[in-house]
Amino acid sequence: MFNIRGWEWLIILAIILIIWGPKRIPDIARALGKSVSEFRKGLKGVKEDLKQTSDEINKAGEEPENQHAAPLTDLNRTSSRAGEEPENKQSASS
Repeated sequence: MFNIRGWEWLIILAIILIIWGPKRIPDIARALGKSVSEFRKGLKGVKEDLKQTSDEINKAGEEPENQHAAPLTDLNRTSSRAGEEPENKQSASS
């Protein structure tokens, strides 16, 4: 993730030891561990919520094919039979 090697970790730990001292390091590590644990729990909850929402959306998209299918009609035609000329076109050509 950060590509930190062994020597770099030692330098970081030495700086932390100098700043906070040996008595505070276990408390800091414990607090950091709890924070990471809470963050992971929260992240897991968000992932579960997103998956649940995604599943609900997918289920809504899997409706039966003919449920919303309506017959296509030509709005310019006054007759409902196929092959017949609309009345307004017949009268215009006569």
